[in-house]
Amino acid sequence: MIANATIIATPDFDTDSYITFGTNNAFDPQITLGQSLQGSPTYHFNFGIVSFDVSGLNTSGDKYLSLSAVEYITSTPTVGGPPISSASTTGSAVVQIVALGASFSDYSSAANKQTWYDTYVQNGLVPVVGTVNFTNQGTEYVDVTDEVNGWINDGSSNHGFALFSTSGNIELASSSYTDNVNFRPALVDAVPEPSSSALIALGAVMCFLRRRRV
Repeated sequence: MIANATIIATPDFDTDSYITFGTNNAFDPQITLGQSLQGSPTYHFNFGIVSFDVSGLNTSGDKYLSLSAVEYITSTPTVGGPPISSASTTGSAVVQIVALGASFSDYSSAANKQTWYDTYVQNGLVPVVGTVNFTNQGTEYVDVTDEVNGWINDGSSNHGFALFSTSGNIELASSSYTDNVNFRPALVDAVPEPSSSALIALGAVMCFLRRRRV
């Protein structure tokens, strides 16, 4: 996949859900995260779930969650009609990750999806594992060593990660994403270093800028 990093687990389940209707979009190639509208009368946004079977892993070594941005969605209001949505590979969003205290199947069967979301995903009592600032297409990494090791020691506590956006509407690659399989979510054992070709290109840019200042 990437220099100096090894995939140690791939998702056994990922999805997103439009909270108002409690949808399950498990086979979509992208995980849709709409900017959180928590507290509004109706929760018109999507949050995501990514889970891993870690029963074959051990607690030694670091573990990072790899997530990749694919597209950013913007909505343009119209007069007398629904907003028009457009997608672009450029944009930005802020995504937060939490370790779930209950399963997605519990969410699916919950009578009140908003209450479930407020309880297990986004509130001041659920620790945020990491905050990712996405810009354009690309992959970011979150250290989830403690969470995954906890699941290894107690498999019954493994309900996966929930993902939600606090700024921007973003599409992340899912485990079904085919345009670039390296964008699929994964657990990896290190944050990859830039490839040698990328470092050479960066060096060339820096050299050019230095010459311009002389």
